[in-house]
Amino acid sequence: MRLLESMTDAAAEIRWVLLAWAARLGSGFQSGTKDDLALALGVSKRHLGVALEYLEREGYLWKIKRAIVLPPGKKRKVGFDFCLSPEALRMWHAWDSSEVIWKDEINHVLLSSTPIASFRTSAAITTQMRLVWIALLMSSDKTGYVVGIEDSFFSKVLGMTEAQIRRTVRALELVGVVSVVAAQIARTTLFGPMPPVYKVHPQSSQWKIIRVGITRNDMEFEPIRLLRKLISYDQLATVRMRSKNGKLPIQDSYLSEDQYFRLSKHFRNKKLKALVQQTCLAIVFSHASNILATRLSGTSQLHSGLNSLSESNKGALTVVDQPANYQDRDLFNRVSFELSNSLSCGDVVSFEKVGVEGGDLNNKMENEIFRSFIIKELTIDIVDLIQQLSKELQVFVDSFGDKLRVLSYQKHQAIGVSLPVQEASLKQSQDTGSNEKAYKMLASHVLEVIVPNEEKYTDCLIYAGELYMANSRVKHPKVRQVDNLVLL
Repeated sequence: MRLLESMTDAAAEIRWVLLAWAARLGSGFQSGTKDDLALALGVSKRHLGVALEYLEREGYLWKIKRAIVLPPGKKRKVGFDFCLSPEALRMWHAWDSSEVIWKDEINHVLLSSTPIASFRTSAAITTQMRLVWIALLMSSDKTGYVVGIEDSFFSKVLGMTEAQIRRTVRALELVGVVSVVAAQIARTTLFGPMPPVYKVHPQSSQWKIIRVGITRNDMEFEPIRLLRKLISYDQLATVRMRSKNGKLPIQDSYLSEDQYFRLSKHFRNKKLKALVQQTCLAIVFSHASNILATRLSGTSQLHSGLNSLSESNKGALTVVDQPANYQDRDLFNRVSFELSNSLSCGDVVSFEKVGVEGGDLNNKMENEIFRSFIIKELTIDIVDLIQQLSKELQVFVDSFGDKLRVLSYQKHQAIGVSLPVQEASLKQSQDTGSNEKAYKMLASHVLEVIVPNEEKYTDCLIYAGELYMANSRVKHPKVRQVDNLVLL
């Protein structure tokens, strides 16, 4: 947002005053006392005085004299009214009219003056907390993930130190509007230093969050397929190597067993596993949501997952080679680009199988091979998940005729349903192997999705291209009514 980035050397409170002024007070001249103005902007009178001085000096506010009418016999006084300058208004309107993903959430933060009812505590929301909250919203993708952005970037934009940024994020965690889903990590042998992955939790009353269960069992969300294989191989290989005639297990990649084992040992680092896992989920959910929105609107939304504040913080990277005969080359390229960027890989070089069969590779060359292998394999996993997930959720979009955005995967949850008696009998007659008295279904994959705050949207389960809901008023050929839907 150019308005924030233009405020060189301004303290956080000054930046908040300008944003709140534009959102709450608009373009007109503001009369009244400083006490009234401070109350309207949600700041102290002292902070307001400092902000007015800076904003007038730097050209964000205009000031005019105003005569103060006093009772007869009193000496006439001169006061001052303030309004946003044309340039400040232009920058504000440029942002306000742009397609910011979480604009309703940002307006909610700017306009609300009291803690939100869903907060976990009654702690006051400070000016710095609101400002960092807004910056995270502006930096997040459409699923609420903030990936690959350094605290130094937020520090520059918000006029706060990196330590203040971290303390403020912890305060936002306590009130339940932000989570740190993966902690930052210093430079490793494979990757450069990686900033934390944040998750912003929507609070605006325009939306609500529901759970969607998916019964398909071949989808690997957490851990994602490559991580699961590396973790399993490391555990098995460690046991094998402790035996008297220890020999590494056979694996199916183009790496040698020794190389695969060395690679798997890198992911004993729990922070690295979490960062890679959450980065993959962020890309999966963002692109799956994009595909569903594109099908609904019939327009291209290839880059709608990027947000205004983080977009300028991204670099240009080289992607790895695609597998032969890969169908969706454009999606593969975009996923590979985002993944290598988020994992701080720099330019990733592709290597043919013949390049890894030699035995005299030094550590640097081997790490380059490992990085290329990781990006390529994770890209394949992510693209497969995107295609599977968008296919499963298509019935939801078809039934409701509206957009949804996938927010998160609930690893330790499941959804179970029981059908009405008539439909259960029909299902049982088709399932000759069933000995159950009542036909039941269980979805082991549960997703949280954000939808418009309307009564028709409730928790649901997807099975065989049909949508199962309890107490649903939606009339659609693919919507099935169930007696109960239970979150397990």
